Amino acid sequence: MGPAGRPRPRARNARRHGLSVPMLSDPALSAEIEAMAHRIVADVHASPRGDLLDTLGLARRIAQAQIDLMRVRRARHDLVSSRFADPGYRTSKGLMTAIAMRSEAGAMLARGEPIPPAMALDILHRPQGAAKYAVILAELGAKLAAMDRYERRALSRRKFAIRAFDAACTAAPAALRDFGRTNPSQAKPC
Repeated sequence: MGPAGRPRPRARNARRHGLSVPMLSDPALSAEIEAMAHRIVADVHASPRGDLLDTLGLARRIAQAQIDLMRVRRARHDLVSSRFADPGYRTSKGLMTAIAMRSEAGAMLARGEPIPPAMALDILHRPQGAAKYAVILAELGAKLAAMDRYERRALSRRKFAIRAFDAACTAAPAALRDFGRTNPSQAKPC
């Protein structure tokens, strides 16, 4: 909780973008996590052995972090692309300016004065292409910064999960690790 018992802004941002939902409570995500964890273990270990089941839990941590990372990136992409795809998009500041200019143009027409061509262009102008993208990024800066924090957190969790997984693979008993190798002194991890 933040000051005066209000929820912290991060919690609202996470809820707004669907990032606060626990992944294991969503059946689709938990199935995806489980499938990815099994692929990770299968990629590292060609044949399943009893001692490798311990690495499945570590592989789940990697999969959870990876799927969380994909969720953050997808939410960020959806946020920016929805604004970019909107042909009538205006920033809140640009919208207020357009309303003020239209009000002024209406007053000019009511007085019988012609609207200057530059003012008419400014009323109808909407940024396009790279200029529109820059305006969108400028307006969404705070939201994108929050999403970057989620992404960094997911990357960090994935990095530490991979390190733990690698450590568990290299800590396998020497007899099993070197079994079937012609030169056991140059054994590769897992």
